[in-house]
Amino acid sequence: MSIESDNVVFRPKGAEAVVAPSFLALRFRKPDTHDEARRLAPGWDVYVLENEWRSWVHDKAIDVKDADKHFLAFCNKRGAYQN
Repeated sequence: MSIESDNVVFRPKGAEAVVAPSFLALRFRKPDTHDEARRLAPGWDVYVLENEWRSWVHDKAIDVKDADKHFLAFCNKRGAYQN
């Protein structure tokens, strides 16, 4: 059992709590992140990739230390699939 905001959440015993990363943790710091993403994943829509990345990070409750690097690594993998 845990309290999250105004809600009390009950989970089965042994279930791991999934804590979504904060929005601020997923904010890009570098102005050229989207340009670099286009270079790493040519032909992909970087805004679609960004939404997929954000959903993936949220769903897996990944602790992102550097959003720019993490997103670019995600784009690099997607770009590799195209070749």
